[in-house]
Amino acid sequence: MAGQLQQQTNVGWEKVDPVYQEWYHKTTGLSAPAAAVIAIAVAAATGGMGAPIVGAAEGSVSAFMANAAFSTLVTQASIALINNKGNILGALEDMGSSANLKQLAISVVSAGIAQGAVNQFGLIQDPGTSLVDKLSYNITTSTINNTVGNVINGNSLTHGLGTSLLGSLTTSAGEQATQYVGALWDLNKIDPATHLVLHGAIGCATGMGLGGQRCW
Repeated sequence: MAGQLQQQTNVGWEKVDPVYQEWYHKTTGLSAPAAAVIAIAVAAATGGMGAPIVGAAEGSVSAFMANAAFSTLVTQASIALINNKGNILGALEDMGSSANLKQLAISVVSAGIAQGAVNQFGLIQDPGTSLVDKLSYNITTSTINNTVGNVINGNSLTHGLGTSLLGSLTTSAGEQATQYVGALWDLNKIDPATHLVLHGAIGCATGMGLGGQRCW
């Protein structure tokens, strides 16, 4: 499932990075993997829904910022409701915390700057792109996310940069492996069981590479 989700172009994967997961791990009652699953699900379900609300043109920098804001708010609301066992007032109080507001700012500002860089340098994230294209896109966006987060949180600009770059390499490798397995499936060179096992293995390896727990 994780492997198949990686091929969706409507998902803002750059927001689901090690910095994002680390922040949720520190500020919520959920584990980092659980928070990451919610973030991925929300990104997949709400991709592109923020832009129409503010009337932003599709593909514009403002559209990506609006989409990032919408997805982040929905993710925060989901986690806040889970942590407060459905208590709406408690969830609203959590969403108004300085940590949540900082994360919203990081998400929106990062999305705007990252999309500006993507447009400027012609970076590509579409399925079927080469490993070099994937690396260029993921390293650029993750570095921007990391830098913006450091500025807003008052950290040094290089704080977490190594982890961010490692996450970019891991994500890119996972996307490339998923693409290869998908091609084998399309050519009927692997059976359904092998297809599922390979996607599961890729998802597991990617998760471990991003600092998650072992899958066994």
